This record gives sequence, structure tokens and C-alpha cells, in this order.
Amino acid sequence: DTLPMTRSTNTFADAIGGVTITLTKAGSGTLSVTNDTEAIRKKIEGFVSAYNDIVSLVSTNAIYDTKTKKGGPLTGESTARDVVSRLQAIIGSRVAGLPEELRVLSQIGIKTGSDGKLSIDSPLLADKIATNLAGVSDLFNATGGVAGTVWDYADQATDAISGSLAYRTKGLGTIVSKIGSDISRVEARLAKEETALRARFAKLEALLGTLTSQSSFLTSLALPSNR
Repeated sequence: DTLPMTRSTNTFADAIGGVTITLTKAGSGTLSVTNDTEAIRKKIEGFVSAYNDIVSLVSTNAIYDTKTKKGGPLTGESTARDVVSRLQAIIGSRVAGLPEELRVLSQIGIKTGSDGKLSIDSPLLADKIATNLAGVSDLFNATGGVAGTVWDYADQATDAISGSLAYRTKGLGTIVSKIGSDISRVEARLAKEETALRARFAKLEALLGTLTSQSSFLTSLALPSNR
């Protein structure tokens, strides 16, 4: 817009917000800036893919095999189910303060299937990005938006000290430690019982030997002598 600018390098990013400019030669020219809709679409697809990875991880590891009578590592694990449930609630919630026509992900083509995973209606998403990019951005990035809410929840859940996953991991560690202690106590008791049983068995063997000797002696007394 005819505003003079001076920079020390040919590449700079502080002239227009979000735009990096590289000057290749002296002279005049026209700079056209358009939205990189392809990059935006890929970011949204990456978000959906990451969400589906979590759903797959939990569901795959929570399967109970009726044939082997064995469950996966996450079978019956409520914390894992809570994570998925919380994310599902965020994904399906309306973003407060946004226009009614664009305040939930399903309105840009992102929907939840019967398996809990997300799918994308690509033509609808492309249309919303092309015709209302600001609205799509607000859906993810406005205060209370989907991306920010997911980020806040993930940050809370994965906090190494106070996060729900850390609490559960610590709790499971305590349970494992207690089970280990219980096993040690049972093994010590069994070893003690084994020693006692072996001692009783040895005494019984000695007694049996004595009785056998006495029986033989008495039998010899009862037999008639040959003269």
C-alpha cells in the first residue's frame, strides 16, 4: 500500500501478519496473498486422524476374548474410557458464542460414526473452508473452541503430577506393589508350611519304622517254634 519499509535481509515476516516475504531482485512488483486452504484442510484431517488413533488405541486394547477368556491391557480400565468419553463430549459440543449456522463440527462435515471414530465429508469441508474460513477458524480456535478445549483437557489429563493419567498410573503402581507384597507373604507362609509338613512327614516315617519293627518282633513271638 505504498508504505516504505527497510529490512536488513531479503526474507522477513513482520510486514504482514502470517506472511513471510522473500525479495528476489530489485524493482517493483505485485504481491498477492491468498489463504492456503490445502494446508488448512490437512491440519483438520490431522486433527481427525489423531482423534481416531486414540479411539482405536483404547478400543483395540479393551477387547475381551471370549475364547481365551483373556482381556486386553485396557479391559475394564475406566480411566481410558473416561478419556474417550470426554473427547467425544468435546467433539460433539456446540461452541458458545458462535453463529448458529457454524458452531459444531458436524456443520463442516466432521461426524462421529457408530464405532466412535470421526469421518470427514470432504466436499462439505472444502466448501466451508472456501466460503467461510473465518467461521471454520473460530470453530477450532475461538475461546471455548474445539482445538483449545481439546488442548486444555489433554494438558490436564497428561500432567505428570496432577493429571488423571498420572494418578491412575500411580494407583496401578500401588496395586502392583501390594500384590507383590501379598505374593511374598503367601510364598513365605507356604515355605513355612512346607517345612512343617516335611518335619511331620519325617516323624511319621520314623514312627512307621518303629511300628514296623515292633510288628515284626510281635509276629516272631506269635509263630510256633519248630523243635
